Amino acid sequence: WCIDKKTPVASDGRERRKAVEQRRSLATRKPSVAVLPFANLSKASEVDHLVEYLLDDIIMNLSRLPEMMVISRSSIATYNPKEMGSKDVLKKFGVKHMLEGSVRRVKDVFKVSIQLVDTETGSNQWSDAFQCEDHDIDAAFERITLRVCAHLEPKLRSLNMRANDAVESWQFWQQGWCQMFTDAPLPVPHTATELFRKALQIDADNALAHASLATALSTGILWGGVEHKEYSSAKEHAEIAFKLMPENGAVLFGMAMTMFMERTPLTVPLEYLRRAVELEPSNVIYQNCLGYLEAMTGEAKVGVERCQKAIEISPKDAKEPFISYMLSNSLIANGEFEEAIETMKNSRMFASVDWFWIMAGFAYMQLNKRDEALHSLKQLVQHGKPTKSFYNWAIKERLWPQFSDTVKEDYLSLFADAGIT
Repeated sequence: WCIDKKTPVASDGRERRKAVEQRRSLATRKPSVAVLPFANLSKASEVDHLVEYLLDDIIMNLSRLPEMMVISRSSIATYNPKEMGSKDVLKKFGVKHMLEGSVRRVKDVFKVSIQLVDTETGSNQWSDAFQCEDHDIDAAFERITLRVCAHLEPKLRSLNMRANDAVESWQFWQQGWCQMFTDAPLPVPHTATELFRKALQIDADNALAHASLATALSTGILWGGVEHKEYSSAKEHAEIAFKLMPENGAVLFGMAMTMFMERTPLTVPLEYLRRAVELEPSNVIYQNCLGYLEAMTGEAKVGVERCQKAIEISPKDAKEPFISYMLSNSLIANGEFEEAIETMKNSRMFASVDWFWIMAGFAYMQLNKRDEALHSLKQLVQHGKPTKSFYNWAIKERLWPQFSDTVKEDYLSLFADAGIT
């Protein structure tokens, strides 16, 4: 949400100071940022409108995150950024961070440099550089915007969590949200679910915590670490969240995950995710899940391209295991079996996740490498006591609709040989 240009009118200095302190107090509890105008280092007038375009898009995308506090463009415009240091930004706007940058044109190449600064210490907390060709400037600047926001959102949350130890509902939620995807696809998301429950103990109307608990329970059921009887609880939390905050990406994502676990057409969760991506296009999780569902509903090539685009937006994202899972499934749906196996093997959690072995086995089977497929399935037994019934439902009902029941049955016939009954 954005803070507008107007500040409370104080009748005296004491009231004015109180208003500033209140705003600063809010900033220390929530991820907060002021995006300063970018410098045009080329001094060329034709670059000015591109700088304005880039700035507007970054502010707009960050402002879509309801838990993020972003200073509006109109507020920033009332001050001269060249005369403002980090302390001035903190004093005027009460935010923890400021984003500043520059754009330089060298022949037909635009180079964009960006850095995130702590307003209290003046230290540089993150920086990056991007460049794009002149012939595709609009598309290139759009990619830069998405990459900036995809990097900034988790970075701001991470910095904010380390700086603030106040026990508040929203903080437990954001810790659980980060944990859920960093650890995924673990079969049992205990850490995340406990954090979401703590958030709800403090604030029973925390829509984000309700939605995320629904997501954690649904994914736990999907990956075999949570009993299926928990589904009714997941659905209840998702519906509560949707009533409280229907136009929120995390809430829509929670609805998509619970609907995925029902025996409903996959087009139902697909529509929830499409809306989530519309609201937060820089969120790589929503983009990857949407790509995965597109691949599972007959648009395999489109799904693969979306997943790959999400990785380009944030190539070093900590959520890599979850992203690899979605991309690998999409590649299998598109018939790119060797690429899918390679993607899974490159994941840092490949060896410890049962679904990676299930997917690798299916891909090997399609490559007529039955021995490698059987070897993959045998790895599951080493991680516990998997049961065929759950995998049978998931493979037949929710995965790879491009392949016939005969092909899937041929693969499932290997389970007994692997010791999975």
